[in-house]
Amino acid sequence: MKTKFQLIVVALLVSGLVAPVVAQDDKKKDEKKVEVKAKDDKDKKKVKPHSGPIVEFKKISVEKKAFEDATAKRPIVIKTEKEAKKYFNKETLAKVKKVVDFDARHILIFAWRGSGRDKLDYVVMESFPEQIACTYTRGRTRDLRSHVRVFSVRKNVKVMVRQ
Repeated sequence: MKTKFQLIVVALLVSGLVAPVVAQDDKKKDEKKVEVKAKDDKDKKKVKPHSGPIVEFKKISVEKKAFEDATAKRPIVIKTEKEAKKYFNKETLAKVKKVVDFDARHILIFAWRGSGRDKLDYVVMESFPEQIACTYTRGRTRDLRSHVRVFSVRKNVKVMVRQ
């Protein structure tokens, strides 16, 4: 004797409601096969690692001059490699030059001394060209720390700093 569940499954199979689900699964498998075939070395497009409107450099050091010329509210804007030599040592500059194309991007350096809990956050606004709003929030602790945030920004992006 068949159970109610088995009768329902048989009814669904007969009515054709289950068959389209199986056909969709087969199509997904075929699409996956096509995607794998399309990923040949010839078809790959070279995408630069810094193609977004803003990219942050992690664990990067700057010269002392950066702390004299920049603040958390007023960044240094570096447009050429010659300007970059003022603020980076030789090893750091070599790393930056490998990643940043100065014809297409600028470098922003925020460097300041303040509370250990100071924060500098940014938001990319949806517009064309993109606009980036940086927000500086002062910390409430009384310790004095040096802060450095270095960003690579596309040339057509507008940057605003808010407090």
